[in-house]
Amino acid sequence: MGQGAFRGRDVDQFQALSPEDYEWGVLDNLLIEKLFKGIDENTQVIPVVFRPYVFTYRLERGAQKSDGPPGVLTPLLCFVSLSRSGKLYPSSTPALPRDILEPLEAKTYSIGTVDDLDTFLSKESFRELVCTEGLARLPHVEIVLEWLHQG
Repeated sequence: MGQGAFRGRDVDQFQALSPEDYEWGVLDNLLIEKLFKGIDENTQVIPVVFRPYVFTYRLERGAQKSDGPPGVLTPLLCFVSLSRSGKLYPSSTPALPRDILEPLEAKTYSIGTVDDLDTFLSKESFRELVCTEGLARLPHVEIVLEWLHQG
């Protein structure tokens, strides 16, 4: 579900949140306008994928290795709805992208296995998590970081 590994210009579509946007879960007007550009004015809410952690790998001699890890890794996907007022609301449970969990079809970079994640989630459930006050307070972020550190 979703993509977590990116190379090159794939990340040009990402929009950065300010620390304030992240803390309060409300976007600034410029970003709202950008995300709603081309959307019918009667549409009040659009789906958005929020990636609370975006990790980048350092370049080697000014270039990214084509056979190494992806240039950008986003290990957690939060599916939210964005209102025209700029407020973000959770719309489904968070997910870890399948493209960075083994088993994989091709020998590519992974952060763990589906079996290990299933074992971990049998103790910690995303289903019970609710976002009520800003994105920075989402408890699933800590749960995922705990799992990543175990791996």
